[in-house]
Amino acid sequence: MAKLTASQREGFAALRRVYLAQVPGRIAEIRREAAALRRGSAAREALLELRQLAHRLVGSSALFGLPLLSAAARDLEQELDRVLAGAASPGGLDALTAGLEAAWSASEAGADGDRGA
Repeated sequence: MAKLTASQREGFAALRRVYLAQVPGRIAEIRREAAALRRGSAAREALLELRQLAHRLVGSSALFGLPLLSAAARDLEQELDRVLAGAASPGGLDALTAGLEAAWSASEAGADGDRGA
C-alpha cells in the first residue's frame, strides 16, 4: 500500500474532524430509534432502520480509527439481527445503546488512540 501524501493526510484529517463532530448526533439518533422500539413500535421497518444506523456506525467508526465505538456498534447490530430473527426481544437494546455512549466517551478521552490523527 502506498503512503499518503501530506495533502492526502490533511484531507483525511479534515474528513475525520467532520466525522467526529457528527458522532454524537448519530448516537442520539440511534438512542431515539431504540426508545421508539421500547414504546412499542417494534415494527420490522423500525428494527431494520435501527440496524442500518448501527451498521453504518460500525464501518465509519472503524474507518476513522475508533475501534471501541465500532465494536460497540457491531454488538448492537448483532443483537438487532437476533431480534429480527425472532431469537431475542428488543429489551436488551438499552444496555447496548448505552454501550455506544460509553465507547464514544472512551474515544473522546483518547482510549481509542490519537483522536487528532
